[in-house]
Amino acid sequence: LKANGIGSILDFAAEADVANSEKQNDNAFSNRKGVQSARVYDYTTEFECDKNVEIFEKAIQAVHNTTPEGFAAIKVTALGNPKLLERWSTALIAMRNLFKQLDKDGDGKLTKDEFVSGYWSLFKKDSAGEKQLQQIMEIFGVNEGKYIDPVEWTTKLRVEKMQELSSQCIEQGPFFNAALCDDEIELVNKMIARATRLADLAEKLDVALLIDAEHSYFQPAIDNIVLEIQRKHNRKKSMHLQHFSMLFERN
Repeated sequence: LKANGIGSILDFAAEADVANSEKQNDNAFSNRKGVQSARVYDYTTEFECDKNVEIFEKAIQAVHNTTPEGFAAIKVTALGNPKLLERWSTALIAMRNLFKQLDKDGDGKLTKDEFVSGYWSLFKKDSAGEKQLQQIMEIFGVNEGKYIDPVEWTTKLRVEKMQELSSQCIEQGPFFNAALCDDEIELVNKMIARATRLADLAEKLDVALLIDAEHSYFQPAIDNIVLEIQRKHNRKKSMHLQHFSMLFERN
């Protein structure tokens, strides 16, 4: 293939779906009071994800040793429980919808006045709410005259901050219900750490990564992970790429 100018991808095609993850019975959090079945995850999946990282690392090393001009492909569903990816994606969509609620004029930009006005219409006006408001404005530099755009909104606000923000909701609507619980936040951060570990190794070995597109109900979470990796590693050259499936209408 190489002699004829055709490149190849070293792709460890470990991929999972929600239906597959629901077949597993080793529930880690099933004995927690009030935890719904849709929010139950298992240690078996976490162990498998850690093993998948090791295999991905071998794939990256193999690209470095054999075709350094090529790239290795990874699937995020091999790095975390698919049910968790779907839950996180739901949370991110709720975050985007909140942005639209705050963006009264629909221009895709939140100014300080617009954000403050919209915030107090949705969240409790007490000392905790005021603290949250100031923290968010500091994250986005709103007090320095900057505005918030929708991409920044869903990438700079970590899952922990969404949970804190949801606790201040005046009404327990879709945004409140979409917020992740403590156990889910811990697992999301582990998933991000696995992806970051692979990206760090790829940069060290000067190997490009291709993060594969997957089912539409996972994609918001995958997009979030990829953008964070690209912002860190693609400063000098495009080391980490994202695959877009044209089956998705939004693409």
